[in-house]
Formats: sequence, structure tokens, C-alpha cells
Amino acid sequence: MSSIDVIIPVFNDYYPLRVSLLAYLDQTFDKNEFKIIVVDDGSTKDIKSVCKEFENQLNLIYIRKKREGRSAARNVGVSHSMAKRIVFSDADRFPARDFIEKHNTFQKEFYIGDIREIYSSKISNNEKKILNYRDKEIFRRVNYATLIYNLFDDNGLTDSNLSWLATFSGNMSLDRDEFEKIGGFDENFKDWGFEHFEFGYRYFNYYGKPLIYKKDCINWHIAHKRDLSNLKEKWLLSYKIFLEKYNSYEIRCLIDFMFGNISLQSYEKLINDNYYDLKWIKNTEKALFHKL
Repeated sequence: MSSIDVIIPVFNDYYPLRVSLLAYLDQTFDKNEFKIIVVDDGSTKDIKSVCKEFENQLNLIYIRKKREGRSAARNVGVSHSMAKRIVFSDADRFPARDFIEKHNTFQKEFYIGDIREIYSSKISNNEKKILNYRDKEIFRRVNYATLIYNLFDDNGLTDSNLSWLATFSGNMSLDRDEFEKIGGFDENFKDWGFEHFEFGYRYFNYYGKPLIYKKDCINWHIAHKRDLSNLKEKWLLSYKIFLEKYNSYEIRCLIDFMFGNISLQSYEKLINDNYYDLKWIKNTEKALFHKL
């Protein structure tokens, strides 16, 4: 039985998944001690053939299911795991060589890793070049991640009530029993949006402890063109599910932060009576606004 498993949901990301699996071949962590569970969420591309290519090189399980969204796919992945600790990544994210080693811990902690980003127009022709980014110090982050990491100090700790805003399901880990105790991801979220935030919010409120930012748990997102025409509409539909589930003041204020109407500091001030005593507030000079 593996001690730590990596759950990777995938929908049609054929070439990005191949790059990701290549990066798991030279992990510093013992290959016999981790398992990769790829959950094919009803892809129309031949994802199974990619996994078959690695079946003799990695401890890998391929599962195909009907299209139900990433929340359901991640939950199916966890249901096939017997490991103590679970790492969540995505098919279009490739890990640093010590990715699993850094996520592995005996502590019951919710780790959020460092999300970096590269762009490649021809993934199939640039696999080696893409993987070489693991040896470079030059990188970029999406604006949201850069903003949210301000909540945490140099040790990855925070006194904020908003650490759940850093729930990046493409690079995070926690103990399987903690995941299962709060019911996993909410499968009412079918599309891209707020399902990861909702999970982090539920974790924070159930266990009463903030998430931890592990800046040495690194993976790279292979950026791709995204259809932005209905992005706002998808966000609002996803947010509606979140709001109807809780209807709490924190969630009612969330949409104003996400659409840049209030700063991260103002959001904290609205929900935290200890605002003026918070270390992260004292250590942050300028107002932090998110832009969609």
C-alpha cells in the first residue's frame, strides 16, 4: 500500500497529461511509496493510451467515468486510494522533482503548494523544453495566486480567516481521513468555478485551523487559451451554488472581492473582529485587489 497518492482528474488534456506523468518518473520520493490515480472524466480523446504508456514505469491507476465535473472526478479518485495522505494536482500541471517528498508529512495539515505557470503553444513538440523549467529560477504566477500568498508569512502560516481563498486544487494535500470526514468535494459543482474554495471554506470551519502555504511544494501550470466569453457567467452560476449552501456573511462578501469591488484587506475587515491585530495586515502596505 502506498503512503501517499496523487489524484489527477483529466478531461481531454492528452499532451499535458503526458508531460505531467513524465515529471513523476524522476521524483526524489520512492516510486514504490506513491501511487498516481488518473480519473478520466468522460474525455473524447484517448486518455487511456497515455496512461498505458506509463503503466510499467509508475504505480498508476486509470479510471474512466462519465462526464460529471472535476469535483466528482476527484472524489472517485480518493475512493480508489488507501493512502494516508492525498495530493491533488491537475492534468495540465507538472511537478518539481521533490513535489511528493515536500507534500508528504506525518502532521495532519492542509498544505497549499506554490503554483507557477509557463506557456507553450506546441506541447507535443516541446516536452523536454517544458520539463526543463524545473531547473530554472525564472517563472511567473497568475495574479490571483500572487495576491493570495500575501496572507501567509515566510513560514507559510497565517492568522487570517481567509486562508481558504488559497485552496488551489491543482496543488494541495491533506490526510485522507480529514478529507473523507468533511465529505470530499461537493459534486453539485459541475463546472469550473468555486468548488475548490467551497471545500477549503468547509475545511476551515469544520477543523478550525487555517491552511498552510508550502512554498517548496511546486508545480507548473501549462497555460492554455481559455474561452473567456462566458467565464463570468460560469463563475456566477458556481458562486450561486456556494451562496445557497451557506448564505453566510463571508460568502455574501466573496463576490465583491472576486470582482475587484473590495480589497483583500477590506474583505478581512468585514469578517474578522481581530482585524487590527492581524500580522498579515500589519505586514501588507498596499491594498490588494483581484481583477477577473
